[in-house]
Amino acid sequence: MTFSNYIRCLYPTVFFPVMVNVLSAILLIQSAHAGELRPVVGAIRWDAWYAGSPYEYNLSASQWRDRLPFYAKSDKDGRASLRADSQEVMDREIGFASMAGIDYWAFCYYSTRHNPALADLDSGLRRYLTSTKKHEIHFCLILETNFLGPVEDWPETVKRLVALLKDPAYQTVAGGRPLLFLFDPGKMEKWAGSSDTVKAMLSQLDRAALEAGLQEPYMAAQGGEPRRVSAWVEKFDLDAVSAYTASETGEDGEYPYSALAAANRRFWEECKTLAKQTIPIVNVGWDNRPRRNSAEQARKLRGPWYLPPTPAELAQHLKSAIDWERANPEYTEADAIIIYAWNESDEGGWLVPTLSEGDARLQAVKTVLRTRALATSPAPGRTPSAAAP
Repeated sequence: MTFSNYIRCLYPTVFFPVMVNVLSAILLIQSAHAGELRPVVGAIRWDAWYAGSPYEYNLSASQWRDRLPFYAKSDKDGRASLRADSQEVMDREIGFASMAGIDYWAFCYYSTRHNPALADLDSGLRRYLTSTKKHEIHFCLILETNFLGPVEDWPETVKRLVALLKDPAYQTVAGGRPLLFLFDPGKMEKWAGSSDTVKAMLSQLDRAALEAGLQEPYMAAQGGEPRRVSAWVEKFDLDAVSAYTASETGEDGEYPYSALAAANRRFWEECKTLAKQTIPIVNVGWDNRPRRNSAEQARKLRGPWYLPPTPAELAQHLKSAIDWERANPEYTEADAIIIYAWNESDEGGWLVPTLSEGDARLQAVKTVLRTRALATSPAPGRTPSAAAP
């Protein structure tokens, strides 16, 4: 029995409306450019779904159960437990993503050498790397200062990173350069001690990649406000502006998905106004209320949230990002898009199939991605700094 039929048997009252939306998405894309070249499209992974995770039960309340991924189970107390920490789940996820035409996953990198507690968060990448299905989808990395380990360990971190960049499944862009995201790189300056030290450390990574027979990594800064991210790109000699997620800021309140899509587009357009190379962000949602499980968290995480997209809305938004790239080739040399997210389920960003709507979102994505052939584009590389150690 296929997964879709399994969900149909379990949830007949929700399956048919969902399928109507999927068909709407298909009809929406029917007229759109069969055979047209498209950029590589990836999705962010956040692998905190394991036994004992502080997020494991965040979707237990009835109002959040429509988000439960296909691997969710009920424990003896009736709570919804989210545990993706098995090879079987990873292999199925790879199959789902590949079916939809997603080209790569962006995994958060965790240095576990001095912090073994990060091993659980790193388990998603480890299971992907050991999967017999790994060839079906590429991967890249997101570096975040908090998880890079001590600054004095950077030489060892570079060796580990280059070993991963050399993997045949590692995603390249811009004529063969390994794609690397830097989350909030402004924090690296405090970690390293100075902006010059950050530049030297990144140049050391460039040199190590070149010595390993690779091209230097294509480094994209991820942040919130484009002008601030653009300043990081200039300060640290990075390649492009991007984002992990791009919603609006402000007071609590519910908005339609169209408002979130509009916020994404404003991000792209502001990057263009700043004349910066851009890897557009595509949000499939944003609603972090399941994480507001205390008064402190409610204050910290307050802000707008958005209704989830219909499959047709999701397909249209992804198509608009591809069309924006095609209309702005001078600012999109990487020829890549990043989606928030594959499995940020308790923050409202997910493509992973759920128990409520099955693989409807992935079917919508498939209507966009499987009708277009991948393009390739050359781009100039950076010259490693002479200051590199």
